[in-house]
Amino acid sequence: MLPDLVCFAHLHWDFVWQRPQHLLSRFAQHGRVFYVEDAFFHPDDHIEPHMEVKERQNGVKVLVVHLPQHLRGNEAASDQAQFEVLNHFFAENSITDFAAWYYTPMALNKSRQFKPVLTVYDCMDELAQFKFAPPELRQRELELFEKADLVFTGGQRLYEAKREQHRDAHAFPSSIDKQHFGQARDPELAEPADQVGIAHPRIGFFGVVDERLDIDLLGQLATSHPEWQFVIIGPVVKIDPATLPHNENIHYLGGKNYQELPAYL
Repeated sequence: MLPDLVCFAHLHWDFVWQRPQHLLSRFAQHGRVFYVEDAFFHPDDHIEPHMEVKERQNGVKVLVVHLPQHLRGNEAASDQAQFEVLNHFFAENSITDFAAWYYTPMALNKSRQFKPVLTVYDCMDELAQFKFAPPELRQRELELFEKADLVFTGGQRLYEAKREQHRDAHAFPSSIDKQHFGQARDPELAEPADQVGIAHPRIGFFGVVDERLDIDLLGQLATSHPEWQFVIIGPVVKIDPATLPHNENIHYLGGKNYQELPAYL
């Protein structure tokens, strides 16, 4: 059995199935895993800070601290409130010797009073370059590099950017779930109704549609090659859908459940 693992993340567990879900659901086969999401601020100012625990089928427990609205604009107070709720939950559930696994440096303030046996920073993206990134994120990341015993990066390019910042950094590129997506080769797998009428050849994309997607390039390709059909699968986040190219040969099918994806290949 592994020690308990507590993950501090900026991504909602139930949003898009990606790197954190793949890794942590596998860790949960060998020990207890707790996934701490960002706090939820209630419009009701009279609620007391408390913990919501969501049990997931893969064994991961998703933890969400609920806070009153007036704490939203007070980072120090909200971080302290989150720490107190988490600390109480840890004590109730005998979470003592645990490894801390970070996906965001912004979780440092609510967790710095804990004493994990191991601290890992799984740097899956250059978060400071994301739209609406907090200005203090770069400084927090430097602090996390100081605190971490081990650093992973989600790709080789990210590794080259981070390798000099930590003595024990390793490139750990994201990959694919071969068994899951191998289902696409099954001739009995029915094509989804919202794709069956789209002509060939098709160029597909799975993922979050945000500022990282080169929408100008997508529009240019669709205009230059009207015979190609572009099938875009994923939620639109942090950008105005009206700014996306809407050529007749671009098809936005929205977010899909992870289990549905092989049928779109």
